[in-house]
Amino acid sequence: MMKRTTAVIIELIPVLSVISALLLLKRDADSPFLRIITMIVFIFAFFGFVAFFIGRKLAREDKAVKILGVLDWISTAIIVGIYVLAFFVMAIW
Repeated sequence: MMKRTTAVIIELIPVLSVISALLLLKRDADSPFLRIITMIVFIFAFFGFVAFFIGRKLAREDKAVKILGVLDWISTAIIVGIYVLAFFVMAIW
């Protein structure tokens, strides 16, 4: 049971990070502290695929871990998409 709980917590980190990253990206305030927090949250969200593998190793057959694993891959794809979009905007500008 402890492995399942640990796996679910690890799997939740990228999902919550991508939500908070999108909220922090839309903020109006500009401070060095918020930039550091945003960067850390983006890194946690980007490494969702790592959480997927760790969660699968800890709790293989758990349905919650499987669903959160899919959300981890989606969170990684969202962050990569944001960076690709940023590169396109910078190239056009």
